[in-house]
Amino acid sequence: MSVFSSKRMHSRALHISTLLVCFALTGCLHRNNFQSYAGTWVLKSSGENLMVLTTKVHHTKLRGTLEQPKHHTEDWNGSFSGVSLPLVSLPVIGKCSATGVRARLISGHDSDTVTMTLTDHDHLLLDRYRGIVPPWKFERVSNGQAVRIATDWPVFNADPEIEGIRQRLRELSDQDKTAREESVIDPNKLEQLSQRSRSLLQNIFDTYGWPKISIFGTQPCNDFWLWVQHEPLQMQEEMLPALKRAVETGAAQRRNYAYLYDRVQVERRGPQYWGTQSICEHGKAILATVDDVEHIDKRRAAIGLEPLSQSLAASEEVCKRLHN
Repeated sequence: MSVFSSKRMHSRALHISTLLVCFALTGCLHRNNFQSYAGTWVLKSSGENLMVLTTKVHHTKLRGTLEQPKHHTEDWNGSFSGVSLPLVSLPVIGKCSATGVRARLISGHDSDTVTMTLTDHDHLLLDRYRGIVPPWKFERVSNGQAVRIATDWPVFNADPEIEGIRQRLRELSDQDKTAREESVIDPNKLEQLSQRSRSLLQNIFDTYGWPKISIFGTQPCNDFWLWVQHEPLQMQEEMLPALKRAVETGAAQRRNYAYLYDRVQVERRGPQYWGTQSICEHGKAILATVDDVEHIDKRRAAIGLEPLSQSLAASEEVCKRLHN
């Protein structure tokens, strides 16, 4: 072997070693950094303890629990509303990665993927709805310090009629999710589901107006909004003003109003404002007409929506699976 080849191989080995060292010191891959994820963490809202996260780490694995009120919603600006009892404890299982900890919050048969990131030794971010609302901000609790979640939140409405509505909305949304996760999406199946939901939505609206988070809970209100997105223009126009009033009083989410407003505008052949609506053409997502497209990302960010380019990329993935 020539001296030149030997030096080149030695240089390459040093370069690779340097990269490996740098890689090991990023995210949580460094052992000491990963150990820093262990501990008790608290998230506060309006000066009250809203959530307590307790974690332990072993090698490259993280396990713990997240205790929180079962019902709550986070608005676009990171504030919480619709908080109510009972308290629930969700198992947390995660692994370290180059960017932090990838974990799952387990609730019954479902789980949500989250990202945990240390901003420093005493502050941790938990990102559950990336691009929709800001991450949850936890502070480390000192060793030996007792910390409990506030229990003076309103008791969740257990009225049998309302609970029945929650369950029916959840069942419909689960069916919709299953249909949209097929390798090829069938529009006829989606339309059949929409027709089955129509009378339920109208009865709910006639009785309660736009469902309030404080009465129905976050998820049922989102389920209701999801199905209204699929309904005829006449029903959407009837419900849009009520949704706007609910948003103004903190009883509904701003991003839900943005989606429904844009959809109504597109159906009326007018310009949308937040750019939430696109049209599938030959497997491509084509953005419907937008008012003042130059400043669209600024408007989207103001209500917690991701940049338009990311939204279109996600829509295009759906278009590719849409059966025509």
